Amino acid sequence: MPDGHTADRPTELTVSENGTVSQAFRVDPVPDALHVIKTCDVFPSPKVLQIAQPIITPSGTFCVPLVTHGNGNLITADDPANVGEEVVIWAYGFGVTSPMSTTGEASPTPAARISSFLYFQFDFRVNAAPSQPYFNPLILTPIPAPLCAGLTPGPVGLDQVNVRVPNPPTALPRCTTGRQSLSPYNAVRSNLTIDLGAAASFDGAAICVEPPK
Repeated sequence: MPDGHTADRPTELTVSENGTVSQAFRVDPVPDALHVIKTCDVFPSPKVLQIAQPIITPSGTFCVPLVTHGNGNLITADDPANVGEEVVIWAYGFGVTSPMSTTGEASPTPAARISSFLYFQFDFRVNAAPSQPYFNPLILTPIPAPLCAGLTPGPVGLDQVNVRVPNPPTALPRCTTGRQSLSPYNAVRSNLTIDLGAAASFDGAAICVEPPK
């Protein structure tokens, strides 16, 4: 497909290499495929993280959403986010950006901002799974906008969205820290899930927030 063109409907694609053309295969393009990166994902390398100490979740696995403080440190039960703090959610699959990026090449500087639809909600519940943010176009309620969202300059295909943690609507339990004698089902692994929604997909990041005094 020529540079600068995108497919917006099911189509057939062939791959040509050194004069040899593959058989045609069907592709169904989608505008976005949101995925919040976890620390156990293959991409990106864990070497990009700044972690002060090993993280042991109640299940014994090293797999938590890649959401960081402004200094780059991972948000954990021992180092929670604070109300009013700007946090960074690392992800991929946001969709079209402005200016458009080139597949397989480093993201441009200055940062390419997302130009497609993106919205989110704050779910202050214990251990809440990601869910599609509620959006009713018939209700004229402002949709929360991220502080910034788009490609991170330098890496290939790495997205980030910066949001500010609001005040919780009700009393907030503190995340359980340290080695647990509690059953994993009783441990508070997160007390805020930040849900992200786009035109065709959604995902969320469950993090720990320090309850307001």
